Amino acid sequence: MRSVGPADDKHEKKPMLKTGSRSDLSKNGAIEIPEPLVDNAVQPNTEKVWLKRQLVKLYALQSVIGVISIAVLIAIIILIYSVYHTTNSSLFQSQNDTLSDSYKEQLNSKTDNEKTSDSYPWYDKTCASVGVCKRKGYTQPPLLIISFDGFSYKYMKKKIMKSLTYFSNCGVKAERVIPCFPSRTFPNHYAIATGLYPESHGIVDNNIYDPTIAPIPQSTKNTKHDELWMGTPIWKAYHDQTNKKTACLFWPGCAYNISGYKPEHSPTYDKSVALDDRFELVHKWLAEEDHPELVLAYVEQPDSAGHNQKSEKEVDDALEELDHVLNKFLTNLHNDNLLDCINIAIVSDHGKYQHKLTVSFIILGMQLLENLVYIPDFVETESVVATSGVIGRLFSTNLTSDELSEPFTCQKVEGVRVFTRETMPVRKHHAKIPRVGDVILQGEPGTTFDIKKRGMLAADHGYDIIHDNMHTIFFARGPSFKKNFTISPFQHVEYMNLWTELLKLEHVPNNGSNGFMDVLMVDPPIRQALPTLSLQECEKTGESLVSFCEKCDSRTKKSITESLSNCDQIKSDYLSFESSAGSSCVRNYCRNAVLGASSKTPAVLEEIHRSDLLNAPSCGIAVSKYESSPVCASSTNTYLSSNIKSRFGKINEANFNATSGFVETVLNPLNTLTLNYVRKFGLIWTMSGLAFDKNMDGLADVEQDQPTHFYRTLFYCTSLNKGVCKDVDIISFIFPLMNIDVNCLTTEQLLIEYTARLRDIEIISGYKWKPNNLSHHRYHSLRIHINLAII
Repeated sequence: MRSVGPADDKHEKKPMLKTGSRSDLSKNGAIEIPEPLVDNAVQPNTEKVWLKRQLVKLYALQSVIGVISIAVLIAIIILIYSVYHTTNSSLFQSQNDTLSDSYKEQLNSKTDNEKTSDSYPWYDKTCASVGVCKRKGYTQPPLLIISFDGFSYKYMKKKIMKSLTYFSNCGVKAERVIPCFPSRTFPNHYAIATGLYPESHGIVDNNIYDPTIAPIPQSTKNTKHDELWMGTPIWKAYHDQTNKKTACLFWPGCAYNISGYKPEHSPTYDKSVALDDRFELVHKWLAEEDHPELVLAYVEQPDSAGHNQKSEKEVDDALEELDHVLNKFLTNLHNDNLLDCINIAIVSDHGKYQHKLTVSFIILGMQLLENLVYIPDFVETESVVATSGVIGRLFSTNLTSDELSEPFTCQKVEGVRVFTRETMPVRKHHAKIPRVGDVILQGEPGTTFDIKKRGMLAADHGYDIIHDNMHTIFFARGPSFKKNFTISPFQHVEYMNLWTELLKLEHVPNNGSNGFMDVLMVDPPIRQALPTLSLQECEKTGESLVSFCEKCDSRTKKSITESLSNCDQIKSDYLSFESSAGSSCVRNYCRNAVLGASSKTPAVLEEIHRSDLLNAPSCGIAVSKYESSPVCASSTNTYLSSNIKSRFGKINEANFNATSGFVETVLNPLNTLTLNYVRKFGLIWTMSGLAFDKNMDGLADVEQDQPTHFYRTLFYCTSLNKGVCKDVDIISFIFPLMNIDVNCLTTEQLLIEYTARLRDIEIISGYKWKPNNLSHHRYHSLRIHINLAII
């Protein structure tokens, strides 16, 4: 069996202390209290009874004194612990204060540039030399990808990693990088390498259960089953298209791959190899005459320090070590005239959530999780196969998904949400394959799920990607990259398109948005300009006659009829779409329009102004403008429109059949939120519709029977000047057509849980957004934007 190694759960878990009998406690060092004496006499002697009572009191007093002593001891240990760290800080300060005067003068006499030059000799503040290769044999810059496991983007605020700061000053960086769900080591490293979501590349977690491959869950650290790894990683794509060699230093997935290709340099993972030695090996590879053009290197820090930290200082120490090692490596490349010949990308897989420090942490050198959910307390073990971690996965053996979910519904277990593949939010891209589980348990940060009761780590990850503690870093520099440029947030699936462009490869299918990363490059590929579209009106059938489908007073009828023949149409450069079915004509009903009305996937477009929020006369109607014999919607149906109080909010083409539970739980709160956005921003456009995704792959089904999802996108103006929208932003939602919310979330929690990217809506609906007057990068940024909060 081969061993790969890097993983989140690479630290042994220590057992929790268990309470037991008196003798058990005695063995663990507690005070043993003898059982009270028993007198078998029928008529007790008064003196003996008195003596026995005094003994019992004495033993009780002894017990109390013992407990107090232990408490005092704990308090002393905590005090010593605090004083120790305070003293260390003071000593460190005093040592600085006692530096020789001559050294202080020498230090103070140096300019900032001289200090930086001494410590970071590879850093050119002017950036003039960056990307100017002076070494032969590097016409095509090699690509080096380095991953620092578990590097939270918040760590940069510590200002310890100066190497990364200087590195990005002459290169590029991201505001933050959002991991794929779940935010675990193996799923995200393989996403970085393939551009695929875990549901597509197969590594859905650090432990995977797939009964078609193995009868028990497999650890990605040491599995012998190559079939678990799907997709085409960058090393395979590069080798196939160039027939040149590649190198992997401990990168997750390099040793196992369904493609059958293993990089020419790919040593077995060995955590004991010093970081300096690892980077020396990478340097050696890059300096070879027949050097690999692609190198990937994995470092388990600062993740390893973060998992078992006893104080924040341990993470800081790990960052200081990384800064030293990276600085030394870059210096060596600089001295060897290699630094400016190579494109270097520094990435990470996820951030870190730190659990609260407790007394047990201080005394035992470990940290118990705040909320350990023991799965066998809620589900009979013979009914499921379960995998442990911050995401719990239940695979049914004889129960339905609803039966498995029931013990966890409505947050019966504090801080736990439960999903099936059908109700999993589309934004997580975690439903496509059965490996994700029949039932998925997701906890708030600080929660973990286990099939055994045991102690856990001080910090962990894997939580919902909207938690900013899970967010991480991206830095890059080299001949192909711009200088001092920052890109907006993105997910790991975007990397593959960058790698292929840097290596001059043909496009490899992936989940990224082709063109988004172009903005980072000095010489980006030439892309076809976005087409200028306008909403083409569908062919009219004749006179616009209105049929009223519910009781309306004469004033309402007159208002609607007159408005239809003389009103403003939707006017927006932002609200243009094309259909994958080839039809993108619209039926115009003033500032309401219906796209694809004759298909099974109609979408309602609305332009809503703040003035429209006044209750206009409204009534269910059918219009003969585009149909000779329009049919009224059923009185039990509801409408896709977000503002049903507008004159044409209840047009018959905009109706759909929804349960009262969906209307009450989802649609009404969503409509309220939509109109609140109108009040806040003054003008919005919306697109609402139904989607078909029965097989849960996130793609619009070819065979469309019953709709499975409802979606809505709000386009709102962040700068509205005299009625003209100068800039636009987006928030989108995709909801399964569920009758109830089994998690009993608050309205705000439910809405943020089912936010989505516009790109997700495009894929599941079959309509692609084609705005006018937007740059390529702004266009892609809006399509892949992940909303972290409701404004």
